[in-house]
Amino acid sequence: MTFPALIDWLDDRLNPIVVKELRQAVKSRLVVSILMLFLGIQLFLLGVFIVKREAQGDMGADRNAGNEAFIIQQIILLWTIAIIIPAYAAVRLLAERSDQNVDLMFSSTLSPGSIIWGKFFATLLLGMLVFSTCAPFMTFTYLLRGIDIPTILFSLGMDLLVMLFNIMFALFLASLAGNLILKLIYCFIGFIFLVVLTVWLSAASYALTEGFGFLDTVIEYWPVTLSFIAGVLAFMGLFYSYAVAIISPPTSNRMFPVRLFLMGLVVVSLAGAVISSYTVTPDAQTIPIILFQFIVMPILCFQIWISICEREQIGPRVRRAIPRNFLLRPFAFLLYTGSAGGILFSVLLIGGSLAICSLWLTTMAYTSPTVIGRSEDSAWFALLIHGLMALYVYCYGQTAVLIRRYLLSNQIRPGYTWVIAGLLVGIGTTIPPMFAYFALSDQVRYSNEVGWWLIPNPFISYMDLLWDGPRRGFTFKDFDLMCLWFLLTWATLVTLLSLPWFGQQIRGFYPPRPKPDDDNEELAALILLEADPEPEPKMGVQG
Repeated sequence: MTFPALIDWLDDRLNPIVVKELRQAVKSRLVVSILMLFLGIQLFLLGVFIVKREAQGDMGADRNAGNEAFIIQQIILLWTIAIIIPAYAAVRLLAERSDQNVDLMFSSTLSPGSIIWGKFFATLLLGMLVFSTCAPFMTFTYLLRGIDIPTILFSLGMDLLVMLFNIMFALFLASLAGNLILKLIYCFIGFIFLVVLTVWLSAASYALTEGFGFLDTVIEYWPVTLSFIAGVLAFMGLFYSYAVAIISPPTSNRMFPVRLFLMGLVVVSLAGAVISSYTVTPDAQTIPIILFQFIVMPILCFQIWISICEREQIGPRVRRAIPRNFLLRPFAFLLYTGSAGGILFSVLLIGGSLAICSLWLTTMAYTSPTVIGRSEDSAWFALLIHGLMALYVYCYGQTAVLIRRYLLSNQIRPGYTWVIAGLLVGIGTTIPPMFAYFALSDQVRYSNEVGWWLIPNPFISYMDLLWDGPRRGFTFKDFDLMCLWFLLTWATLVTLLSLPWFGQQIRGFYPPRPKPDDDNEELAALILLEADPEPEPKMGVQG
């Protein structure tokens, strides 16, 4: 391939969003002014410390000047690339997803994934301009003494990782659907989280440069550091898949990449937790399994609430992608867009993960009882906590589906099922305690135990197990068993009542029938006989 041909090939592969954003940024005087401002700040700070050092002389020179100069530059750079740059990306995407410009996004030939990646890389390159302006001056502080090169490089690497995560999280916030007020609320809450994260990272940067042994700990426990970096990248992939699903057209198979990513995330993270448990010290073998549950299980529970709001009727665009092979169709039903398939997918992942964790604990307790020791109790306790969490989410979510389907099918669309589920949670957390307060006032006032009237409250049950469990030595009590039996009975009941709803969507999941061909009517008749003879069921209001 000649050089001009290579240039043409690269030109065809460039993302148009990146080209457009960078051209606008280069032509804008604002970007040039910001870069010149940062360059001036860096020159001013280093100039002040150099002049101060020269004025003090060799005898009175501050041997910690490099550390002081670096931490000031680090705070400025961190807050810029962790807050201002992601805010710029969110504002740009919010403007294009407004009511005036949303048609431009749907009429584009670019895929939703290309749009998100284009926005991400364009913002990342702008952030790298700021980073490349500050990084050389931050490295120069080594000559002022008080800081070493590994600390500088680690801090800069942490800044890059934070910028990557915050940009993708900001694009996810800007992709959320809703009117302008809801979008502003989403973004405000999200950026409060980013501000808290940046404050914590600023404190970590100060501890790193002050020599509190933070860097030595990171290097010594490098598998934990690599696992943390992998977790950050995994969350970036999760936010990317959610953002792509949100901006995709409603008629597309928008949940397929999300579920595919979630399945890979669960498999890889669970395998990594099991493998890591054999590489750590014997007294910490259950820590990877516990961390897996506390990180992955809330994501899968949240996926159940997303699935109850999905559409129940399959459109022609999704139906054309359904495999005609009958053996592959059950897997497609779990991965493709659809409320019933999404709920089954999430329940199977949760159940499979808990089953594998319990099997691993049972095997380790049988083969190495002295190695597992007391940490086994905390691992089983974590299994109970997340099992109850999954049961609460499933019971409230599926009950909301039944109420909407049989009582409010003409008033509420499937996309607002989460509102009914939220109201049910509010009723379950307020009505039973109020009834117990008036009917059993003495028992409520003078009893030190958690009563039965708090069983429908998922927050009380979860916090009671999470905080009170270590205090009582990870031992189960009557309230825990009451919650478990209550939720198992409730889950069984709503599942039996939902079987017609599940069956209707399963029967309606088949590829489109081929149209008869006038040139070969006999072959067309045979194909039609092999297809599903049942008519397409009426699924109700489309979500």
